[in-house]
Amino acid sequence: MNIKLADRLVELRKENKLSQEALAEKLGLSRQSISKWERAEASPDTDNLIALAELYQISLDELLGNEPANTEEKNEEKRENAKEKREKKALTQKQRKGKKILSTVPIFLVLAVAIYVGVGLLTGGAWWALMWVLFPLVIGFAFWGLSLLAEHIKALSVFCGALAVTLAAASIFAALGIQFGLWRIAWLVFLIIPVYIYLSVIKK
Repeated sequence: MNIKLADRLVELRKENKLSQEALAEKLGLSRQSISKWERAEASPDTDNLIALAELYQISLDELLGNEPANTEEKNEEKRENAKEKREKKALTQKQRKGKKILSTVPIFLVLAVAIYVGVGLLTGGAWWALMWVLFPLVIGFAFWGLSLLAEHIKALSVFCGALAVTLAAASIFAALGIQFGLWRIAWLVFLIIPVYIYLSVIKK
């Protein structure tokens, strides 16, 4: 066995933070066998070379020193991949906010019903026609939460956000029209919908 391969085996073992004992255990060999390889007193057979290449996640040519190993680059790539996987699994700050919003929707729905019934009864039914706008607002609130929770699925996020804005605009339009008779002017609130879509899709 040549010294170059022996040195290569030592280098790879240390780069992967393995002791001779740990490497021997992974390969099902004795520590003495590993020691002989690294002192150039013996050579690993083909099966062991393949096992070493798989263990270090490199090609046989790289193991034998015929190609640049770029071990540091590979390790960095592994770390980046692991980081990306962790980030995908973990909820972002926006997603946690969206989840929190969705958990409060039932509470707001109960409050909307209570306000709707209470105000309607207290005003002798005079405000029944107006107070229904509370329910589109609650639904819009829920879709806002969904848009935050689905931030990585852009199409769904934009759709849910646009739906939330539409419901809010419709509620404001109805409230201004019913309460103040501003039907001819109140329609301007719907202009916030294309503005929202522009900011969500084009600006990002």
